[in-house]
Amino acid sequence: MMMKKIFLLLFFTLASVHSFSQITRTIWGATLGKSTIQEVKTLVEQKGFEWEVVLDDDYESLWINADHIPFGGAFWTEVVFYFDNDVLESVTFNNVGTTGNSIYEKIRKSLDNKYRQYFVDKPDGTGWSRYSDGKTRVGLKLDRSQPGGNKVMLYYEDLDQPEKTNQDGMDEL
Repeated sequence: MMMKKIFLLLFFTLASVHSFSQITRTIWGATLGKSTIQEVKTLVEQKGFEWEVVLDDDYESLWINADHIPFGGAFWTEVVFYFDNDVLESVTFNNVGTTGNSIYEKIRKSLDNKYRQYFVDKPDGTGWSRYSDGKTRVGLKLDRSQPGGNKVMLYYEDLDQPEKTNQDGMDEL
């Protein structure tokens, strides 16, 4: 009887710890909503990858293109870090090729196991699966219309960053 009580206490403790876990905000050592472009450049160089900075009207992004970029148990052909006001807002991993289906299934199962309680959208005609804990959103998509194979996209997005940027602008008034 005592062993059963200990087992149940341990089970409910572990279950409650799992239910309070949040979506990961640190990718390759870079933290959404905190890391600067210079910090991410350094982290990317430490991993041995070359990068290219692209300036857009609203965003600055750091692109990595390579054949085998490891992340999440899969290999990607492109990684893009997006910055708003020099702060990391999102990270997107892309893979185009013949292994797209297997990468998608592997990552989808892993996300479902890890973030099931944060599930937002079912894969539909658009192919997106999304998870959100209110602070971070993760999305996964399989696009079968790409020439050269299927495209898999995995992204992590800081949901607080646009709000922080808007608040900074309001503080200037």
